Amino acid sequence: MSSPLQPHETERLRALEQTVREGLRDFRRTGQALSEIRDNDFFDLPTRPSRPTYKSAGTSRLRRRSG
Repeated sequence: MSSPLQPHETERLRALEQTVREGLRDFRRTGQALSEIRDNDFFDLPTRPSRPTYKSAGTSRLRRRSG
């Protein structure tokens, strides 16, 4: 069994619980906003996913030592 919380621990626990509740509320609001964006077609999808391109300068950064 655990012992009762000290007053400062109880206060901290309440603050942490409030943080969790606020985070959950924000998470839900974010999900609702994303759903609305999707449902109302407020965006354009590219024809294919954009990916970063890495252009080579023609030489490798690692070079073998001659000799």
